[in-house]
Amino acid sequence: MPSIEDFQRVAIEEAKLALAKGNMPIGCVIVCDGEIVGRAHNTVDSDRSDLGHAEMNALRKVEHLLFGELKGRCEIYCTLEPCLMCYGALANYRIKRLVYSVSDLHAGYSRAAQLPAYYAARKFEVVTGVLKEEVLGLLKSYVAKTGHRAHLLASLI
Repeated sequence: MPSIEDFQRVAIEEAKLALAKGNMPIGCVIVCDGEIVGRAHNTVDSDRSDLGHAEMNALRKVEHLLFGELKGRCEIYCTLEPCLMCYGALANYRIKRLVYSVSDLHAGYSRAAQLPAYYAARKFEVVTGVLKEEVLGLLKSYVAKTGHRAHLLASLI
């Protein structure tokens, strides 16, 4: 069975696709019962939509599965800590485990002072720091290449 690192490498492949399209390099993979069922990357800049987060794009691709027989059985692997919008979607689909590489002190969900009770009650396992240095390198490359979102580098750990 593939390891956490194996799935995270697929999320990094997605992040590289985002970078190639001029987007911030964020990738995401959804895994159910040890199999990848969905994958996507950030498209915020190329689609000109603030809803184009990697997590939202991946969830939309497989929501017919997540809303049905796979609800509560899936894990999600992300290169960057999800924001509050994405966290809410993960909680609604009853994701059982979240794995991400880099924490986001600027917009990450874990920086929220207090989650509403509905979301706080839908906790899932969280694993952080997986292949962190590789993802930090991609993010630094994006800022160097585009000059965009340089303020984020100081808030990534």
